Parts: sequence; C-alpha cells; structure tokens
Amino acid sequence: MKTIHIITICLTALFFASCSSVRVTSDYKEGTAFKGFTSYEIVSPDNLSGQVTPAHKMQIEKAIRLEMNNRQFQEASSETDLSVSYFVFVNTVRDYDNYVSLYGNRRWGYAMVQTTVREYKEGTLIVDIIDNKKQEVIWHGAATDIVKKGMKNVDGKINEAVQAIFDKYSKEAALASN
Repeated sequence: MKTIHIITICLTALFFASCSSVRVTSDYKEGTAFKGFTSYEIVSPDNLSGQVTPAHKMQIEKAIRLEMNNRQFQEASSETDLSVSYFVFVNTVRDYDNYVSLYGNRRWGYAMVQTTVREYKEGTLIVDIIDNKKQEVIWHGAATDIVKKGMKNVDGKINEAVQAIFDKYSKEAALASN
C-alpha cells in the first residue's frame, strides 16, 4: 500500500512538471571554466519592449538575483567576474491549419479545403552571461511562452521562466567544467 502511495505522488509530480509550457533553449562557449567565477552584476537593458512594465522589469531582476545567489554567486557593484544581461520581446505568431474534406464516391466527388488561422502573442526572455575579463558572452539562455493580455500571476510566470533558464545554465556549466 505504501508503494502505491509513493508511486501516485511521483506520477502526480511528474504530471504537474510536464504541464509547464515554457520552452527553453541555451548555448555556452566551449572551454569556459565556469567554476572560476564568483561575482556578478545585473546589466539592465535601456530599451525593453513596450509590453514590459517597470514592475515586470523589477521582477525579472529579482528572479535573476535569486537564481544567481542560489548558485553561490555574490552580487557586487564593481570589479565583478560576470555581467548578467537580459532582454524581453513579444512577437505575434500565426499558425495555419488546413483541413481537407472529400465528398462523393468512385466516379464523382469533390474536395473542400478549410484553412484555420490562429494568432497569438509569444514572449521571449533572453539572458546572457558575459565574462567581464574577456568581454565575451559565455552563456546564452532563452525562455519562450504564450502571453495574453490581462494574464494572471505574471510574477509567477517570470519566476518560472528565469528558473527554467538557470536550470539549463547549471547543467551546462557542470558539463563544461568537467
């Protein structure tokens, strides 16, 4: 009975983890010794998309700070090893679906094609980590998800996206340092 209970909990956790719609991509510079870095600063972009409010900007920076601090980096105002830069943009995406319906029999018939167009907005948060000594990007991560006007829990979505990005960073930094 106890085994069934544990299996049920694991399957439920797996289900909720798979419900996340955030798509994350990342890349890093080969040969980078990620273990040698200890301090960072956040570089705020001058011009964010018009869809990003000052409150969202603050939440993004708060989430980045939390993730960097969780990875044992110390924030500093000068002489830092790393700069963390971010950018946000929103695109309009169109999906087209075509459906073909065939009517008739062997000797006669016709086809009717129906096209459905779906239009939605997709937001992308890009985070770059820059080696200040070499002045080059050593890691790049991006999270993309659907955004809607009047979305509830925007702060939660921001936190989820930043955490997903930095989870990729942790895996890739560990691989690169080995």
